Amino acid sequence: PGMLAVGEALADACAQRRFLCVLGDAGVGKTFAVRTAARRLGAPVLLDLRAQSAPADLRAGLHGALELTGAPPADPRRR
Repeated sequence: PGMLAVGEALADACAQRRFLCVLGDAGVGKTFAVRTAARRLGAPVLLDLRAQSAPADLRAGLHGALELTGAPPADPRRR
């Protein structure tokens, strides 16, 4: 996606209080586009998801990025 498309998608996601996932090949500027758009929008929460991220790491990262209290949620399959 281009810079303009990422900026518009991020603005829409923020306005609707939704998540946004930007996908693309390595080195095409995804991180740069998202960070640039985020600065213009007043720093929404950014969470960098790597292909090797484990579900527990994702839950903990999102929990921390949103500054939630308490412990990150446990694996729902292990209740």
